[in-house]
Amino acid sequence: MGQLGDGRNAFQLHLPLAIRFADIQTGRLTRTNFQVVTLPGGYAYGYKTGLAGAESKIRDFLNSGGSYYGICAGSFYAASTIQWEGRRYDYPLAIFQGQDIGAISDLAPWPSYVLTPIRVQDPVLGDLGVIQEMYYGGGYHTIPTAAAQGSPVFTSATFAYGGVAAGQPDVVRYQYGAGRVLLVTTHPEARAGSDADWLFWDNFANDSATPVVNPDNPWRFVSAAFNRWLVPSRPAPSIESMVRRPDGRVQLRHLGAPDLNYTVESSTNFLNWLPAGVTRDHDDGSFELIESNASTAPAKFFRLREP
Repeated sequence: MGQLGDGRNAFQLHLPLAIRFADIQTGRLTRTNFQVVTLPGGYAYGYKTGLAGAESKIRDFLNSGGSYYGICAGSFYAASTIQWEGRRYDYPLAIFQGQDIGAISDLAPWPSYVLTPIRVQDPVLGDLGVIQEMYYGGGYHTIPTAAAQGSPVFTSATFAYGGVAAGQPDVVRYQYGAGRVLLVTTHPEARAGSDADWLFWDNFANDSATPVVNPDNPWRFVSAAFNRWLVPSRPAPSIESMVRRPDGRVQLRHLGAPDLNYTVESSTNFLNWLPAGVTRDHDDGSFELIESNASTAPAKFFRLREP
């Protein structure tokens, strides 16, 4: 883990490491090596051809607890189908059962680009208000049902201009197996008018000498995406209550990270600890365990262990 900042403020952030198509093809995309795989903007068909046959390796990475961050083309590549300029295309990765539909021509006809307002309002990422972000040939998402996706899909940000895509989802997030996915069709990593984004381009409007300067800092969104969703800090587990039931068994409740399982160990002397079971997640960060057998010991102690 390293730090990723906005050029002035440091966040608890993350150390980037490049991975090539060949690395994914040969099985190097693992939770041992990476926490998040980021597929940036570019050419979705290039992902489709370059990663042909490796789709299961990406899905396995997510199922094992890794996260996927798709930006523009990386978002299109994640969808089972896309619509591009009126034509439909099927994509084999299919970790998103909705569609990505583009380009949004009243914003900027492909291959033009423009700053556009995005409203970020999400109980996890936060209420960040309206942020100007670069639009460059992306689109918007349709939202699948939880049954079709396998988990609820949440809209984290919408287009906040007055055109045909007003109110349409720009950012979605959801669970995939034990992992997490966040898809964005704009480019929050690009800070027009600044070199703090490490991007080399002329910062001028399309085919003109008019400078493009973003009055906002879209890296606020990037920070929230990583630190609150893709790689959230995990709360330390804490025992909330222990109650001896009428049948003599102990019922234990504790708090923790919703995507983890915790092992409970018990002891009567603080020296010898035995496994008492694995706590059951209630999907909200609270966990519960009821002992399988009653104990006649006058005193009993419990502790939690993370994986």
